[in-house]
Amino acid sequence: MSKLNEEITSIKILNKIDTILGYSCQILEVKSTFYPLTKGRKWLRRFYFNQNNFHINYKYLKKYKTNSQNKIYKLIKTLPLRIYVEIDGVKLDYVATSVERKTLDDSLFNKPVTN
Repeated sequence: MSKLNEEITSIKILNKIDTILGYSCQILEVKSTFYPLTKGRKWLRRFYFNQNNFHINYKYLKKYKTNSQNKIYKLIKTLPLRIYVEIDGVKLDYVATSVERKTLDDSLFNKPVTN
């Protein structure tokens, strides 16, 4: 039987708010067992997100199953302003340092032509 690269053991929105760049953020906490490279070690991730800003269209992420991103983005439906990761004593903390709102040309989202 083939497995995905992780098995989620707990996924929940914490009853806690944090502020990042002036935005009130909810926190989605994901605990899981990671395969195959870590041979089943536990890892923790926290996604800090603002439900009213930075929306994404989930339909583009439905098939993105690596690290259960499809499940995570289905719940938060927005880009996180912070992602905290902890595995095997190693801690990574990705935090937005600025937000710039601007219009992007639709051509940026066209699928590239391949031979």
